[in-house]
Amino acid sequence: MKKQLDGAQGFTLIELLIVVAIIAILAAIAVPNFLEAQTRSKVSRIKADARSMATAVEAYRVDNNKLFRTYRNTGETREYLAGKLTTPIAYISSIPTDIFNNVDLEAGNRVLVIWGPDYIHGGSYGLAESPSLDARSAVFFSPYPELSDGSSLLRRNFWVIFSLGPDQDFDILDPTFPSPMTPYDPTNGTISSGDVTRFAS
Repeated sequence: MKKQLDGAQGFTLIELLIVVAIIAILAAIAVPNFLEAQTRSKVSRIKADARSMATAVEAYRVDNNKLFRTYRNTGETREYLAGKLTTPIAYISSIPTDIFNNVDLEAGNRVLVIWGPDYIHGGSYGLAESPSLDARSAVFFSPYPELSDGSSLLRRNFWVIFSLGPDQDFDILDPTFPSPMTPYDPTNGTISSGDVTRFAS
């Protein structure tokens, strides 16, 4: 028995270091791919939620011949305004959360953002239509040539639903408000600048 124990061989330090190095290399390859897949999954979820919310918005507009007020007064949250989609008629069961929004301190603001015609150019709900609102909105939508030429809006009465996107940053605040709402494009890198948007007229 003693001879068998004496003759047993273990791993050398070099062999252990090689195994550790191989595991580290595999981890260095696997972890970024896992994080990329996680981000792609979140973007897909945001797009699906925006599609569901858009369907609810269109159903609301058909019933009411206009969109609810999207311009927020002091103390109001985005969830409160979009609550017209859930009560008294449930066009959608709940307002989708923006899983990329860690910016807003108020939980009621961490939902998909919707801007209707009243926010984009005024003209209803006590907001006066004005060149200044159109000019501001023209800056927002300048990356979308079908909506804006950069100095004026080319379309009216449209609405937009958007998420901060994987960079977790409101483009409209970067560098200062108002800034262009750059569309998110994963070909620039999975975690790249840009907001995930959905438009409708």
